[in-house]
Amino acid sequence: LLIEVKQRAGNRSGINDALSKFRTSVRLVTKWHQSARILCYLSVNNTWTAYEWIDGMTVEVESIV
Repeated sequence: LLIEVKQRAGNRSGINDALSKFRTSVRLVTKWHQSARILCYLSVNNTWTAYEWIDGMTVEVESIV
């Protein structure tokens, strides 16, 4: 599952806005495979951070890429 979110701010409020848009998009999905991992990758200052949707929350996780 790919949900693309674009946010152009490298500060904490920009990160929070991007994650908020990600959460909103996830809630709009009506079906996905039971074992699917739903991830959000953020690039800030050329460093990637991964967040996973787990039980209705975004949790920072180790990147799989």
